[in-house]
Amino acid sequence: MQEFSTKQPKAFYTRKVSINTAIRILNQNDIRVNEHQAKEILDFLYLIAKTYNLHEDNQRFDSRP
Repeated sequence: MQEFSTKQPKAFYTRKVSINTAIRILNQNDIRVNEHQAKEILDFLYLIAKTYNLHEDNQRFDSRP
């Protein structure tokens, strides 16, 4: 009999957007930032995405009949 793992993968375990990519994208939108500022922005965006992902998971389980 096959067992299924209930272990969830870590959300955003590897960050795929580099600081240089973030700076380039922000510059294309007339937002000038240095490396420290870009890192802070990326940290904030990953935190929001992780929180949103957790919220979606909780809603899925809470909506069971």
